[in-house]
Amino acid sequence: MRQFFFALAFVVSACATPHARADETDINYAERVVACVTAAEGDEALLNACQGAASRPCMETDGGASTMGMVMCLSAEGDAWVSLMEAAQVRLSASNPDAADALIRAQQQWREYWDAECSYSVARWGQGSGARVEYAACMAHLTADRAVELLVIEKLGD
Repeated sequence: MRQFFFALAFVVSACATPHARADETDINYAERVVACVTAAEGDEALLNACQGAASRPCMETDGGASTMGMVMCLSAEGDAWVSLMEAAQVRLSASNPDAADALIRAQQQWREYWDAECSYSVARWGQGSGARVEYAACMAHLTADRAVELLVIEKLGD
């Protein structure tokens, strides 16, 4: 039943506007993450400070305060970090082909950890509506952490 619940939450999130905004303005909150990461220029502390660049302002809108709004805001942030993480993985693989297979394996194992950790985080919430928000927050946070890690490795020259 829990898997169905999360699958439904993801389908609803996926069907949300491409900007995953909770309000009615024309702001792409995910672009804020990309702009922040670009401005950080590979500095780990500045990259870590980019976490929440999309979700915080999104959740401050009228629609962002609802459960669905928070899930949408956090999903937009998570999607931005996924794109950044995957792009860094591609660049790292291209810059060091000898280590590409090891990076692929590491990413596969990281995704297993990510899924298990976020599932555990949700299990502590039980069946409440906060579980959806917790899952989206966990996914966004862990993905941002991994993206920052890969971006720093890339900056240091693999």
